[in-house]
Formats: sequence, C-alpha cells, structure tokens
Amino acid sequence: MKTYKTDENGDPIVKNGYFVIIEGIEAVMQSCEQAAKTLKGEMVYFTGGGVDYQNTVWSRLNPSQFEASFKAQIMKVDGVLSVPAFDMTQKGDLMRYFADIKTTFGTGSINGTI
Repeated sequence: MKTYKTDENGDPIVKNGYFVIIEGIEAVMQSCEQAAKTLKGEMVYFTGGGVDYQNTVWSRLNPSQFEASFKAQIMKVDGVLSVPAFDMTQKGDLMRYFADIKTTFGTGSINGTI
C-alpha cells in the first residue's frame, strides 16, 4: 500500500515541491488513523461509512457499539487483517481509545482522544 503522508491536521506533506509518499505499515497505520477519525455520514460519496460517534459516544456512551463501529471501519482499510486488541477509557468528557492492528506488513497501533 502507498499513500500521501499527512501532517497532524490531515494535510498532505510536500517536500521539495513533491508530495511525500509513504508505504507499507506506515501507510496502513496512517490510513487507520484517518478511518478512526471519520464521522459516520461525513463522506459525501459514501455516507454510510465512518465511525458512528453520534450514537455510540456523544448521545449515549455505548462502548460495545462504539468498538464494533470502530473495528468495522478499520477493517475496510487496505492491508488490515484484524484488530486483535481494542481498549477505551472515559475520564470526564474525554474518551480515549487504543487499538492494535494486524496488517499484511506487521502489527501496529493507533490511539486517539474524543
């Protein structure tokens, strides 16, 4: 797998006038991070895609439904074989997640805060 490398804002990184290309596990992990941040209904041409944050986190916290929605999106990323470990914790208004992801290139992990 190959993709454009992005910065913390999701913008493509340009070096010497060229887009920076990443591949292998780095590309898969970046794509998984982006998939995890995509809200259900956000994509214009694929409104059914994205993690269902509205019904699983924001309206009413439902950890098992969030985990299922999260894993379903991660599994759509090219090169992902499984999500063997997933954990989420809530502290006040913040919810944090962590996932180990097995890919065709090896295992990596992602985490985030909502």
